[in-house]
Amino acid sequence: MGEGLSMLFPHLPILHYPLPDEADQEKNVKLLLDGGITTTLLPLLAPPGDCAGKAAQVVAEITKTEDARGPSVQAGLVSPLLMLLKDDQRVQCQIQAGRALGNICYENDSGRHMVDSENGVEILLQLLRSQLDQSADGAARLRLVGCGFLLNLANTQGRDLSSCSVQRPIGLTAGDSASPTDTDSVRMITLKIKFDTNAKKESIQEKALNLGVLDILDDYLKKHSSDDGICQMVLLTIGCLSDSALGQEKLCTCDLPVTIVRLLGSGVSTELQEAALDLLANLAENDGVKVQLARSELKNGSLLSLLETTSKGTCESDENLQLEKLVADLVVLLLTGDESMELLYDEGKGVVFEQVLRWVQSPKEHLRSSGVLAIGNFARNGSHCKQLLFVARHCKQLLFAGSHSKQLLFVDSHCKQLLFADSHCKQLLFADSHCKKLLFADSQCSHCKQLLFVARYCKQLLFADSHCKQLLFADSHCKQLLFADSHCSHSKQLLFVDSHCKQLLFADSHCKQLLFADSHCKKLLFADSQCSHCKQLLFVARYCKQLLFADSHCKKLLFVDSHCKQLLFADSHYSHCKQLVKAGITEQLVATLQEQAGGGDMADNPALLHAVFSALRNLAIPAINKPVMLKCGLIDGVLPHLKVDLAAVQFKLLGTLRMIIDGQESAAVTLGTNESLLQQLMEWCKVEEHAGVKGEASRLVASLVKHSRSSTVMKNIVSHGGIVPLVNMATSEHVMMQNEALVAMTMISVSILDDAAAALVDSELVPILKTMLSSDKTQLEILCNTLTLARNVAVSNELKQKLVAAEVPAIVKNLQSHSEAKVQTVAKALSSVLDK
Repeated sequence: MGEGLSMLFPHLPILHYPLPDEADQEKNVKLLLDGGITTTLLPLLAPPGDCAGKAAQVVAEITKTEDARGPSVQAGLVSPLLMLLKDDQRVQCQIQAGRALGNICYENDSGRHMVDSENGVEILLQLLRSQLDQSADGAARLRLVGCGFLLNLANTQGRDLSSCSVQRPIGLTAGDSASPTDTDSVRMITLKIKFDTNAKKESIQEKALNLGVLDILDDYLKKHSSDDGICQMVLLTIGCLSDSALGQEKLCTCDLPVTIVRLLGSGVSTELQEAALDLLANLAENDGVKVQLARSELKNGSLLSLLETTSKGTCESDENLQLEKLVADLVVLLLTGDESMELLYDEGKGVVFEQVLRWVQSPKEHLRSSGVLAIGNFARNGSHCKQLLFVARHCKQLLFAGSHSKQLLFVDSHCKQLLFADSHCKQLLFADSHCKKLLFADSQCSHCKQLLFVARYCKQLLFADSHCKQLLFADSHCKQLLFADSHCSHSKQLLFVDSHCKQLLFADSHCKQLLFADSHCKKLLFADSQCSHCKQLLFVARYCKQLLFADSHCKKLLFVDSHCKQLLFADSHYSHCKQLVKAGITEQLVATLQEQAGGGDMADNPALLHAVFSALRNLAIPAINKPVMLKCGLIDGVLPHLKVDLAAVQFKLLGTLRMIIDGQESAAVTLGTNESLLQQLMEWCKVEEHAGVKGEASRLVASLVKHSRSSTVMKNIVSHGGIVPLVNMATSEHVMMQNEALVAMTMISVSILDDAAAALVDSELVPILKTMLSSDKTQLEILCNTLTLARNVAVSNELKQKLVAAEVPAIVKNLQSHSEAKVQTVAKALSSVLDK
């Protein structure tokens, strides 16, 4: 026995005779610390002594106890341990030094900082690089130790990893054997790391990231995917590094997220699959990572493959169900990003898109809920829709008119699919032999980035009935349907629609008649030859009888800009909704609502209800979907849920009803004559705890008035107290809501003023009208609608007296000299009523 070992002899029992109880071991360590063991160990760690490895092993054992970590740092043990870690000629010494350093850094900022100050980050990363491909004795253990050391060193924010799926400790032997055994395993790394909310910005993480730690971890996952211990350590370390802003930034530009996905299909354990999915869900909060994962799924299908494999298992174990839920949740999360959603949608042909449609019909509640949430994400108003009209899957041809019209629409090489027509629409556009180019986007106009803009309320871009009486239909809110870019001096107004929709288009002095439709539809569209920027926007031959012929499935005309970056349609952002409705998703969602209302195993699930109503609301936005969804029994499916307690579900329910009755008179009448709905609706209009529910309920009241156009519905609303929420909504900070309220009250005052007069007086409408008329901040459209409402209610003697008493006539008199002619006109009309 050498001199060094003889000095260490009093402390050897802790190595060879593990105590049976952890509490006793902690007591023993305390005795060793009181005896000055750290001071004794310091000279033994210094090379070239032959006991350095044993001394490092002692440090590793005692620092498993919290009380020993601080004294080990204070005694100066970190520096010699790092020197041992660099000694690539003695692998066993490296292993024990790595264990010791990893345990010193566990939940110990002073230990981490000391390691960092001694260039420990660089030393550790160099070690991991050098051991990546090593196969010598002890190399596997050293890799595991190194990954454990990196985990505790990188966990500078005290990230809580106690919820990770590892069920057993990562073990290392106390002896010299090359592999761990169950009998003498050592808990070198524990996963229960507490979160420190006061942690400051950590330079250690940044240093590791800038030194390429993510590339190292990526290589380890690829090279050692069969080693669960290493993979678990790597995944946990990535999770720690992702807590920093720099880590999130670098994760978006490296291959690690994709490597983690591939790990799922490499035959790893269920515990490791769960850990990987948990980490991916955390990383996918970043939109850049969402895009990476979406592209990976399109190429490899790893997530859906894992789900399919799990679902086909011989038994539905808790582990399998948990895996299914994690995969489904991750897919839904990917769909919350605009670009990743588009990638997975893949123009309606995406495997993920088709799979989630099947989830909605699954008997498994977690898959069904996830499917509904996914549908809601596919159906939302995406900003990057690439295919703007989707129709039946089996349509393989673009649009061609008669044999004399070779190309109706021109697009550049990036536009692969312009327009599809379903089986009900065989010929969308017709042109005779003189029509060589129906639509052409001027490639020389650099300013005209968008030839088509559609106002929010535009329901139909072009509609040609059998007599071609109406080429354009837009509601009263659509004043400007189509505009070119404001920077294009020659094309400031490409299309302008007046309130009566009598004239399709008048442009500026350079484009006197860009579009003109006479009573016989002989001259449908001509481009002004004097406008250099608009040489050929639209052209049809003199004999072209129909610019657009479309059935109920296809009502839109298409324009493309010079770069062909956007295919622009009315309702273009809701193309996914059209595809989903055609795929029959409404029936499935309504069936889910019925099950929820009918009791049974699938009933009373607020999360599922919220998901269903979210999806239905988005699906009901496009005008083309509304009648289809109504035929599926949507209203009957919704009404049984009026008593739902959760405000978030109430909000989505109200939004669904408001969307579905837009432009659907019979549906609005049905709801406006439903006693239960009206009673509950008025209660929701009074909710103060949830502004969203209150606002959505008030908007639904206004929509019932506007779209039903029924005096019976209006009387019902007045009798149930619906005037008060309309008056309150007129003072909203949102102009759109103000306008909706004013329009609804104007319609009521025109149709049933005698029935509504008392309620209008009691609701304090007149003071609000006075405020809106006298304020210089009132927008022009609101001002005109307020004057119109005041003129209509002034027909009632009682309301007229209230207006006069409030000195409204003087305000109106001033408005007669307003700079806008329209305001002058309406103000004079109101004055004539007030002066009678």
